Amino acid sequence: MNLSSALSPKIKSISSSIYNILVPEGQETAEAERGEQDALVAGLAIRQKPIDEPYQHDPISIDQIRLLVLFPLLQEEPYVSCNVITTNNGREGPPPPEYHALSYTWKYDGFDAREKPIQINGKWMTVGSNLWYALYQLSPSRGTRKLWVDAICIDQENVLERNDQVMQMGHIYSTAKNVIIWLGHEDGPTKRAFQTIEEFANPSCIAVLEPSENEVQKATSALSHFLDRQYWKRVWVIQEIVLAKSITIYSGYHMLQWSDLAKACRNRDGVGIPPEMAKQGLRLLQDSIAAFLERSRTEPETGRTLLNLLHACQDSHATDVRDMVYGLLGIANDSSFLEVDYKKSALELWQYLVKLQNNPPEGTNSYTFSGDKSTTMYFAQFLWDVLAISPHEIKSLPPSSPTLTLQGYWTDTIIQLGPLGSEIIAARRTTQVGNHHTYKDWRHELKISDPNWNLSVLQSVHLPTIFHNTSPLLAEPNPVNSATISVSDLKFANAQPRPKEARPWNPRPHAKLTRNCHFKRHLDPTDHEKCWDIYRFVVTEGGQIGWSHDSVRPGDLVCRFKETDIALLLRSRGSGGDGKFDVVGRIMLLRKENEQVAVRKGSKKAFMLSVPDLQRETGVEVDLQLGIQTLAYLACFFRPTAEKD
Repeated sequence: MNLSSALSPKIKSISSSIYNILVPEGQETAEAERGEQDALVAGLAIRQKPIDEPYQHDPISIDQIRLLVLFPLLQEEPYVSCNVITTNNGREGPPPPEYHALSYTWKYDGFDAREKPIQINGKWMTVGSNLWYALYQLSPSRGTRKLWVDAICIDQENVLERNDQVMQMGHIYSTAKNVIIWLGHEDGPTKRAFQTIEEFANPSCIAVLEPSENEVQKATSALSHFLDRQYWKRVWVIQEIVLAKSITIYSGYHMLQWSDLAKACRNRDGVGIPPEMAKQGLRLLQDSIAAFLERSRTEPETGRTLLNLLHACQDSHATDVRDMVYGLLGIANDSSFLEVDYKKSALELWQYLVKLQNNPPEGTNSYTFSGDKSTTMYFAQFLWDVLAISPHEIKSLPPSSPTLTLQGYWTDTIIQLGPLGSEIIAARRTTQVGNHHTYKDWRHELKISDPNWNLSVLQSVHLPTIFHNTSPLLAEPNPVNSATISVSDLKFANAQPRPKEARPWNPRPHAKLTRNCHFKRHLDPTDHEKCWDIYRFVVTEGGQIGWSHDSVRPGDLVCRFKETDIALLLRSRGSGGDGKFDVVGRIMLLRKENEQVAVRKGSKKAFMLSVPDLQRETGVEVDLQLGIQTLAYLACFFRPTAEKD
């Protein structure tokens, strides 16, 4: 039976008059061919009397997607009303009807955080305020508008469906007739920014050729506001924009075509634009995420590896941290074999990807998952920070977890033991009461002749940060010990001379230490009350100062890794140890006075500690066998300093 014929005559009369508004003349046949007329009529009939029942998604197959059919707003309705239909995804079989894909942010600071109701198929569903306003604004004045909206078209409670649909999102956005960027509620600065961008894209339309200083300031301030809107910080932006056929940007009632934004970003010479306006405004645009996205849309795909994309997007945001990876799979050209799996926690995802990078399946052709064991430590540390995993979760990894082989480099040797952290505090307190002369200058006792080594690198080091960050559980530091030290505090009475018998181990050039380095003890203390008494400052033969567990001994070897500030201490088992070494702990090496601050790829985040330049520094290759739990404890200690300008 035809659905519309089953409706009561009264309902049919009401709904048919509304249907004439919703479906423009000449489109009835096309709509009917897709089986949508009955659904629209039935939806409109139910719409006259909303059902106080929550909307629930019907199951769909892996080759289907849902689309939102948005109705015009009626004066008597205080809500957004729509239907959800199911259609083929177009990979195989008939294509879906024309639709627009919405690109927006789930959480938006400019709106009330409370969710708002919409009506779907006569039932109720709540959505975030930002999405509600987007649907309200995008509701057509006549006819219907078909949208794909992730929060509605994907059953977010169904993990299996969510996995399948997120894997299709690249196809969904590339198939859409147009991608609609919803920045959020309209505001004055964004309206002014749209006008400025349109003028930059079409200089012949500029009305004021010699703007005042105040006008230039207003225009550049508006551009800065536009580019700093929360939308641009979303990790999903990359995929949704790069794959789009065409793009329209909305801010409330104001609209901007992406093509104008692209032209403005490409206008490097500023031809036709007032000089001061071009100098300030174009520079903002060319350094923006919008310019990066436009380049990604037009340049070859060869550079779109998952690792490169992670570097570019590491400062982006995601409601679900796992989307920092999953949100890039649709455009990464070296990770097609990866699958979205929301059953994995962030820690499990980290473990899976690190193991894959270190030991990919045979035949894998991937820049990111290359099997380069010399970069596994960096990858583990970088990915840990991107996924924002809590160190508290490490305890859930079994101690007997799989072992990975990493390649490090022996670059230095411990020659001198310095004071404990507790002794630094005692020195500071004694200094404050006037007994400064009772402490000897540690550097003077060491008699270090290397001109590159200087204690000034320790200025303004925050002691609780140092020792607190070496604890795997990251207990809160004691406020009593929250002292900032300077060079004058590093004077100690108990500087220990280097034992004559402690000589650095000198293997054959380019020899590998062993493939069987094992942990002699836990990397970090679990007794936080005594952590001040078990960390000691040390000096290396290369003239670097650092700190490590009190078990450190002169003659211990320093093992470092590419592109990271993580360093380990190795100790020979002696003549009966078959040439094997134990990993006895981590060492934190401070930068030398003339050492440049190392900045992580694709970011302004600066490493807190020294990062080796292994292209200029010599080192002996070392193969280490580390358990995944141990690697996690090492990886979780990235603590960037303030961003480098």
